[in-house]
Amino acid sequence: MTSITITLPATFTISDRAGNPVVVASESLTTAIVEKLVEHGVTQKVNDAASAALAVAYEEATGLSGKDVNKDVRKAWGQDNAELVDTTRLELRTECGAMLESGTWGTTRTTGTRVDPMIAARRSVVREMLSRDKTGAANAAYLAIVMGDKKAQAEARNAFVDTLAAKNAAVVDPAAQTLIDAANEKPRVPLAM
Repeated sequence: MTSITITLPATFTISDRAGNPVVVASESLTTAIVEKLVEHGVTQKVNDAASAALAVAYEEATGLSGKDVNKDVRKAWGQDNAELVDTTRLELRTECGAMLESGTWGTTRTTGTRVDPMIAARRSVVREMLSRDKTGAANAAYLAIVMGDKKAQAEARNAFVDTLAAKNAAVVDPAAQTLIDAANEKPRVPLAM
């Protein structure tokens, strides 16, 4: 066992899809419960990282994303390449464990339905910068991305914003980290363990 001291929000408010909240007071949690919550959370996070193993393995092997091919075709490919999918699953889980140990919450891959918090923050920063420079070439290029298919338009605009974020990382990344830090700032109370 390792002994650590952590600071938690005074309360956790967990809402379901209908918006019905349940509030849990941190100071009422016992050490045994906190240990189980941490174990459950780490287990869930590492295993969730592997949920996209088939999609990642398929995309890396073929260059085709899930949007490019029928899911049954990808599933059949996965059955024929089970060892590669298993290797990818282990890599994703190992990568997630290493990121958690380094203090990073997000994932390094964007395959799947969740977006890495840093990517989301970068996009927010770039979009704010674009909106402040309404006459700039970058904003004009962003607004010129118009498609009948709104999902395709959103994906194309995200790709454009991601490219701008990468090219301007020296400015964008610190601002994105500030957004993430601000989102994580909540009233906290110490919880001795």
